[in-house]
Amino acid sequence: QAKGTLNAKESQALILEVERKGFQDRIKLAESQLPVLRAKLVGETDKAKIKAVQDEILAVEKAGLDSRKSLADLQIKERIDNEQKAVKAIEDANAKAEATVKISIANQIAAVKELGLSREVEAKRITDIEKNAAIARVQAIKDEIAQVQALQASGALSPEEGQKKLLALNDQLASANISRIEKIRAAENALRAEIIAGLEAQALKQKLVDNDRIAGADKV
Repeated sequence: QAKGTLNAKESQALILEVERKGFQDRIKLAESQLPVLRAKLVGETDKAKIKAVQDEILAVEKAGLDSRKSLADLQIKERIDNEQKAVKAIEDANAKAEATVKISIANQIAAVKELGLSREVEAKRITDIEKNAAIARVQAIKDEIAQVQALQASGALSPEEGQKKLLALNDQLASANISRIEKIRAAENALRAEIIAGLEAQALKQKLVDNDRIAGADKV
């Protein structure tokens, strides 16, 4: 961005500020004109003049009312824009964090696979990584819910917009909890398989030792 130039966001903010000031100025002008016009009616008996002043009063009142309506519409638009920006900022930050976590998980799993572990041990380590990631995902969604609730409490987010976002997040939380339970069970099954494999390996080793002992005794 060149020095002295405005980006799109700054330009939009400047336009809105100019519009707001224009509406406010027109409202003030109408408010200042009405007492003057009404004063002209005091003691006036000429019907044509009275009619002309009354018409002017109606026109000024309408101009003031239109400006108030336009200002209210502008304020509503700004509030909605600010709400959307606040929600998007949270969503972008959390999406970035989630992407970083996914990359980290993929790297951890790849590192485990390069260790040349037994099938059961490798499966146990991978399911542990996935279980911890699922638990972290649930917590991340809960944190996002808390952030949205904080925006609601501060007034930066309307109850309607906040409720809509919270409903979507609670849906995500329900799915994430199901995934968390599944990953925990998978980790428990992998641990069980690792223990059984270890016991079987130990039993096989002991059997080989016993066989060697028996074979040695037979030779004697």
